[in-house]
Amino acid sequence: MERYAKTSAISVIILFTFSCTYFQKEIYVPQTPELTSSLEAAWADIPPNTTNAGFWTTADYVEVEVTDIEKEQLSPDDGLLNVNGMYNGLADFNQGQPAELVLKAAYDHENLYILTTWKDNTNNASKGNWLYNGPADPLKDGDTAGWTSQRSNDEITFTFERNENSKDVWKWSLALSEPMGYAIDMVQSGQEMMYDSGEKLFERNASGTDPYRSGPKYEWNGDQQDVQRELSANTILDPGYYLLNKSEITADILNGEARYQQRCSFCHGDNGEGGGYFYSASPSLQEQGKYTRLTLAALDNSLADDSVHRGASYWRKLSLEEKEDVVARLRSFSGYPGYFLQTPSGSSSDVKAVSTANLARIGSGSGAGYKVLLIRKLQTGNEDDIQFNISQIRDYVFSIYLTDNDHRNLVGKTDLHLNFK
Repeated sequence: MERYAKTSAISVIILFTFSCTYFQKEIYVPQTPELTSSLEAAWADIPPNTTNAGFWTTADYVEVEVTDIEKEQLSPDDGLLNVNGMYNGLADFNQGQPAELVLKAAYDHENLYILTTWKDNTNNASKGNWLYNGPADPLKDGDTAGWTSQRSNDEITFTFERNENSKDVWKWSLALSEPMGYAIDMVQSGQEMMYDSGEKLFERNASGTDPYRSGPKYEWNGDQQDVQRELSANTILDPGYYLLNKSEITADILNGEARYQQRCSFCHGDNGEGGGYFYSASPSLQEQGKYTRLTLAALDNSLADDSVHRGASYWRKLSLEEKEDVVARLRSFSGYPGYFLQTPSGSSSDVKAVSTANLARIGSGSGAGYKVLLIRKLQTGNEDDIQFNISQIRDYVFSIYLTDNDHRNLVGKTDLHLNFK
């Protein structure tokens, strides 16, 4: 039953003549949402476990005025480039437009629910993509020859104070957690950040020990990536951005690069930028996800078709192994996903997430923003989690941070309060 406020000033008296008895019926109207100074969690009779649950239309809300938390920071890691879309902080976040960050909260006998909405004009769903001979970083020096890791994603992070030296961290990541229907659960102790126990949501897709220069180990195996999610709707993951159904890469990227420079670069440019001197109208090959979401068979059919590919006659002369090598080079223009996804377990699976993001064919174009619902048990019993014991404590301190296509810089607000009403 949704929450209603009793209208005390207005009532309707209905007279029934039967047995000379009078009956009074009170009219109930939905509560008007109120702006509050802290995040007020109200009791919900029915779990508001969807982003469009009726409860949220009448829930009180807090508007968070975000400020710069950390800016002008560059990743010190070698090979990690072009991951600082918020180098100037708020001036870069959402292309300089207001975040309009709004929070609502609820609880029932079992769970805490936090609904968050904010504006973001671009959807950034990649993190640490593998690019071969990729673009230089205008903010950071670094050799771009061979494999580098580039691009970052959109995130929102909650940190709850556990004690003076420890925080419980819930991070919703469009690239790493949303596809599986969770938030990343971590513990911050001092300056050290650790993942909660159990199997986490993702692993680095690296072929060697160097996480940013060794190159990818896996690629999409061609099977549709269906995900059965516990709370949010089941979905299909776009293989141009997400890697779930995978197989090991066997192609030779060096041979693919050599073949590309011999035959393809005249039309498509040395680095796939398009507009080569043989054919100035040739398209760029650098569109994110373009080739990582296509199977070898699909690419083979397209590239061998004279009506769609001016180099079809050359392509048809290649052996299957050579085609695989050239396709690897094409995929390295688009960017292999930097991580592969998996189902979490243990304490790493505590925080569920539901959002309005469309993951079947995601893009980095215009978007209205995000609506994300985080759900976690009030008391998990896990040592690495904060426990909401509302019979004893009804006020909890937390901070919130937003990231827009960035690996290090943050905007947000600290020392907020969550109150259980």
